[in-house]
Amino acid sequence: MEEAAPAPDAPAEAAADAEEPAAAQEDVSLESILADLKRREGRD
Repeated sequence: MEEAAPAPDAPAEAAADAEEPAAAQEDVSLESILADLKRREGRD
């Protein structure tokens, strides 16, 4: 039964890959994400 249980972070990783495969491969830094959010806020 224990073998059927996925690793703790496996579901989270699968969800991240499904949403943004490129981002998951590039290992986006928090700094770049924050910079992008600030740019988007400036447009509004």
